[in-house]
Amino acid sequence: MIKNLKTTVHDLPGNGYVCPNCGKPYTPVEYYTGVAVSSTSSRVDYNTVQTVTSYTNVNRHMGGICRFCDVSNQKSMIPLMIGVSILGMIILTIGMFLARGIIPMDRMRFGGLEVILTIIGGCALIVGVIYIIIAATASATRFIKPNELYTRFIGKLRKEKQMRTGVVYLSPDTVSKMTTRRW
Repeated sequence: MIKNLKTTVHDLPGNGYVCPNCGKPYTPVEYYTGVAVSSTSSRVDYNTVQTVTSYTNVNRHMGGICRFCDVSNQKSMIPLMIGVSILGMIILTIGMFLARGIIPMDRMRFGGLEVILTIIGGCALIVGVIYIIIAATASATRFIKPNELYTRFIGKLRKEKQMRTGVVYLSPDTVSKMTTRRW
């Protein structure tokens, strides 16, 4: 059964804070929030536009993600993705049989059906197999680079509909590249 567990918290109250779902400790994630004040864009060359955004009230936060529940959620989707892969394989096979003439069809009436079925079936098969591989090899204890952890954290906040309104989420790398100006 697919569970919709909340795997993230905006602010960790301290070290050792544990997930209420599984009892394992949250992995801390550093992030910043700010309010966008203005944004200006200028063309650098034919292919490049540079955008400069000014922020105010940039504050550091330490959020958390339960990687154990996240991996559990991923693994709970494996049976569904096996079904998607099998369905994709069946549709792909039917499309290929139609294209080779093994299954007869009226090409004047259903012209192109074999191509559509082959493409849809192939895509479903590929997506299912890739997800199964990623979910099966997922590990809650594997080292994740801070940028990847931040990206996963923000993605989970968005998916779990926990994004705060009125603020922009910024990565530590983005904040480190910002320049401070006081007038």
